[in-house]
Amino acid sequence: MRRLRLEAELQAQGLDERTIVNTVEEIYAESSERTIALQLLHARAVTPAFLRRRGFSEDTIESVVSQDR
Repeated sequence: MRRLRLEAELQAQGLDERTIVNTVEEIYAESSERTIALQLLHARAVTPAFLRRRGFSEDTIESVVSQDR
């Protein structure tokens, strides 16, 4: 899940801004958006449309799909 979508979902759950920032920073400190997209691509047969719906950027999608070929 992309950073912005994750933040939006956490806000929708009513979490305070500080908790959201700390949580998102912790998640993305461990893995970049590109790494997460690659893991999803390898874990199951996902399509670029799946990644797009999950909020990944077009640059990330193109990068991981072209690397996977």
